[in-house]
Amino acid sequence: KGWRACWCCNRSVALFCGGVFVITFLGGCILWEMGILQPILSQCIMYIYITVIVAGFVSLMVAQLWRLVRKVTTFVIKEFEKMRSIFRIFGHRSKYKFRDFLDDGRFNSSYSDPRKKGAGPHGGKKKHNSDGGEEDHPRDRCRMC
Repeated sequence: KGWRACWCCNRSVALFCGGVFVITFLGGCILWEMGILQPILSQCIMYIYITVIVAGFVSLMVAQLWRLVRKVTTFVIKEFEKMRSIFRIFGHRSKYKFRDFLDDGRFNSSYSDPRKKGAGPHGGKKKHNSDGGEEDHPRDRCRMC
C-alpha cells in the first residue's frame, strides 16, 4: 500500500518536501555564484540586527516600567496597611449582617430576615417555581399592599 517516511508524513509528503529542499538548494547555489544572493542576505541580516536591537531596547523599557509599577504598588499597599493599623475600625467584619448599612432590603438582601422563619404565607408550604427555587407570594412582593 504505502510506506511511512517518518512519524508525521507518508511517501508523497516526504517526496514533495525533498523536492522543495533540492530545488531551493540548487537555486541558492546558482544565485550565490551569480552574485545576486549576497546583497539580499546582507540586507536581511541587517534587518534582523536592527530588529534584535529594537526588541532588546523595548524589553529593557518594559522591565524598568514593571519594576516601577511593583515599587509603587508595594508602597501603596504598605501605606494602606499603616492607615489600617491606625484606624482599627476598618477591616473588621460586622457581627450581624442585618445591621449592614449597605443592605438594599428585599431587592438585594444580604441576610435572611429572622422574623420570616415561621410557617410562611402559604400555610407552611412553599411554592416552587420552574427553577426548583422557592417563590414568594405575590402580596409579599408588592410594597403598596
